[in-house]
Amino acid sequence: MRNIYNIITDGFDGIGLDERLFIVTVENSMVTIKRPDGGQKSQIFLRIVAGNLISFEHRNELFPNIAWNFICQAFQREFI
Repeated sequence: MRNIYNIITDGFDGIGLDERLFIVTVENSMVTIKRPDGGQKSQIFLRIVAGNLISFEHRNELFPNIAWNFICQAFQREFI
C-alpha cells in the first residue's frame, strides 16, 4: 500500500480541494479530516494486514456525498 497521506492527496485532488485547508490526522488505522474551526469531521477506519489495505469503513459529516465518494475511491484503488 502507498503512503496514506499520498492516498489522501489523491482523494482531495479528485474533488478539486487542497487538503491543506483541513486538519488531516492519521493515527494507527484511522484517518480524520476536520475543518480548522473544529466543527464537523469525517473519518476513515482502515483495516490493514501485512501492509495491505483489506477494507475500510467511513463516516462522513463534512463533505457532500459525491465528494466523499471520490475520497473513498482513492482508498478503494489500494485494495489488493
